[in-house]
Amino acid sequence: MADVRNFRKYIEELSGNNMLLGKMKTLERRNEKLSAELAEIKAELKLIKKTMAKPVPKPKGRKPRPIIRIIEDELKKKNGQSMKVTEIVKILKKKKIKTKARSLYTSVAASMANSSKFEKCGVGEYKLATAPKAKSKPAPAAAKK
Repeated sequence: MADVRNFRKYIEELSGNNMLLGKMKTLERRNEKLSAELAEIKAELKLIKKTMAKPVPKPKGRKPRPIIRIIEDELKKKNGQSMKVTEIVKILKKKKIKTKARSLYTSVAASMANSSKFEKCGVGEYKLATAPKAKSKPAPAAAKK
């Protein structure tokens, strides 16, 4: 702001013309009005941002469970008895379980064969494992002296 005052003094001294002084004063007033309007617009933008930043609601309903958990729950209902994969597939179809696999049977059979939660009793027949198989760690070697 000090530079503007000095500039005005220099113009007055050089020209002695009040016309330039009048134009400078009108430009300064216009600049102040624009600054005030800009401050108002910034305040309105803050209000708009606050109203637009509403949290997205979470989807309603139960979270999907993996097939293994559903199968495990069904086998727990059988109290340690074994079930065939075809029986499990029928139960899953009744519950309208959707998968991306081409065949639900192969998906269930592969997931049960690869899971440590189930023991194979016979051909296509599984039951819950009595104790989950833990990965065995190698025994530490004896220290040499």
